[in-house]
Amino acid sequence: MKRIAIVGASGSHWKEGDKEKVKKTIRGLLKKGDILVSGGCPFRGVDIWAEEVASEMRIEQAIFLPKTNNWSGYKARNIRIARECDMLYDIEPKGRVRSGGIWTMNYAKDIGKDVKQIIL
Repeated sequence: MKRIAIVGASGSHWKEGDKEKVKKTIRGLLKKGDILVSGGCPFRGVDIWAEEVASEMRIEQAIFLPKTNNWSGYKARNIRIARECDMLYDIEPKGRVRSGGIWTMNYAKDIGKDVKQIIL
């Protein structure tokens, strides 16, 4: 059993039709017995799509919501996601160089977690 964090860009950064590509990618990352670690982003996108896929696959989920809707709330949530996972995947659209997912990936890497960025 692995705790797999899947983070990435919010919904507004993806083009129409990208949702299904992202969800297909997520399906390939999760396996029965894994636990999805995610952040329930209120702006949709990768977090929510990962949660949808995990629900479809009947995979256990550990969702950490921000306590406040500002950077300090999101930062604390992102730190918790990074600390709670065994492996973290950051899924970003081509050309994206800044997102909460990228910040979380870099933090996870700094604390010694296995990370991988996937550009679609």
